[in-house]
Amino acid sequence: TDSSVSSATYTISTGGGGSTLNFEAESLSPVGTGATVSISNDANASGGVVEFLNSTAAGQTITFTTPSIASGTYQLQLRYWGNVTRGQHTVKVDGTQVGGTIDQYATAKTYITVTLGNVTFASAGTHSIVFTVTGKNSAATQYYLTADKFTFIGQ
Repeated sequence: TDSSVSSATYTISTGGGGSTLNFEAESLSPVGTGATVSISNDANASGGVVEFLNSTAAGQTITFTTPSIASGTYQLQLRYWGNVTRGQHTVKVDGTQVGGTIDQYATAKTYITVTLGNVTFASAGTHSIVFTVTGKNSAATQYYLTADKFTFIGQ
């Protein structure tokens, strides 16, 4: 017996438009300027490791370099480890600030995911993500910054 006719639509995306890319911070060749970088093993971290900028003052930076990402518009999210020793920072992608100042201070250890905003890449390629320390919460004991994971969600 013949079955009923059915149809479906398939969309194959090579970038932007619905694809989600996750990058572990420790795998993005982090480089510190003015402060050292280190990693910490943590079972609650994505991939079991979180990246640190052991910053001591405003103006210090950490730069992450992504693998090649297809052209398109992406919503950028950052997962970090908040705690009492954390500072405040801005995020720039390829030299353009995305979102406002992030305060990583928290009264207790917690992982937080923030949506920074949208970035648009005109062509495929690698990209730099730079955190710049802007200061610290008055209750914070240090200026340390952390990064656990970056997520690019195609729009």
